[in-house]
Amino acid sequence: MNYLGHAFLSTAETFLGNMAGDSMKGVTVDSLPEAVRRGLAVHLLIDRMTDSHPLFKSAAACFSEQRLPYAGVLADISLDYALASRWEQFSSLEWDYFKERV
Repeated sequence: MNYLGHAFLSTAETFLGNMAGDSMKGVTVDSLPEAVRRGLAVHLLIDRMTDSHPLFKSAAACFSEQRLPYAGVLADISLDYALASRWEQFSSLEWDYFKERV
């Protein structure tokens, strides 16, 4: 769900696969172009690293028990918000340029 984070960590070559990662579950990737497969691999790596990070787990645990089933998604959205609101701390690209590129 952290689309901004995935876009930020993509190259032009891996962008499509990285952005489509959440919607490609269960798809046989063997017939996909190599660049898309690499993008999917990047997507999975980002998800594994994020989901296993202690700070992410701590952030997800902050949500109420009612929201725990959605805690990972809510934490992802929070990370995207943090990236967007502090963009200049993480990227040398202008925000408007990045938006146009994406």
